Amino acid sequence: MKINKAFICVLLVLMLLFCINTCSAEETLNETLGTDVTDEVVIAEAPIDELSDSGDTFVVDADEDGDYKGSSSAVSVTTGEETSVLPEGTIYVSEMGDDENDGLSEGSAIATLAHAVEIVKDRENKTATVYVLNGYYTTGAIDISDDVGVSLSIIGQEKDEVFIQGTGAYVFDVYGDNLVWNFKNLDFVDLDSTARTSAALVLYSKNGNFTVDNCNFRYINSKLGAIAIGNDNGNTNVTNCVIEDVTGSASNTAILTVNGDGRFILDNVEIRNCRLNPSVASSNDASYLRTLIYINTYEADLTISNSRIINNR
Repeated sequence: MKINKAFICVLLVLMLLFCINTCSAEETLNETLGTDVTDEVVIAEAPIDELSDSGDTFVVDADEDGDYKGSSSAVSVTTGEETSVLPEGTIYVSEMGDDENDGLSEGSAIATLAHAVEIVKDRENKTATVYVLNGYYTTGAIDISDDVGVSLSIIGQEKDEVFIQGTGAYVFDVYGDNLVWNFKNLDFVDLDSTARTSAALVLYSKNGNFTVDNCNFRYINSKLGAIAIGNDNGNTNVTNCVIEDVTGSASNTAILTVNGDGRFILDNVEIRNCRLNPSVASSNDASYLRTLIYINTYEADLTISNSRIINNR
């Protein structure tokens, strides 16, 4: 069989043109990505504002003066989970810490939440993040009065690994206008009080913003329950929380108490195995009010979604 020489020449020319176009496309792609597509695995580097020790990347938001406002969520390179960068000035608390330290790094962590609050009180800008390393912490009642104006984000290192036991009527009693308090990844446990204002968290504000996320409240005996919230014209979000084995310690008691005419959202909250005090007033045949969720004002805007209330008595 004879092969036409002209056909072979045309075929060779077409093959040559194909090779030239492929090289040109590769060069164009390299210029666009800033990488060499001939490498087996290529990861193009994107500009970042901060690189953590673990290799995770984050973008930090700042206001017009360059001060820290917050951080965007990011995906951890090491764990694949969503995480956030801790802002400059974060206070670290550790079981192995010492309140003589400055608390500005894990290696110089302080030992108590009460001292962390005192550090923030002494700052000109009384807003800070407190990062609590895994461990078990015991604290007396911590009061934030109206004239202090402290706003905090208290973040546990890992869910189900940071335990806080209150030895007073509450762990935190926060009171003031325009406050912003966030609690995340914390287990409040073993609080026992019959005081009139007892609860693991007592939060009261006007125009405030409260967030309780990914927290557990267990083995608590108190009058106002796990959380007592009063927030006029403000916003309160309780999300992804478990309230378990909480007992109302008085005859007029609740497991979760809501006051004020603000907006309250309970989302993905489970209240289980809780018990209301069965006692009655000694001078009256009627029982005092006992309820799982007590709303103290008809003007409160309360939304409950994706939640479970089970096995309570």
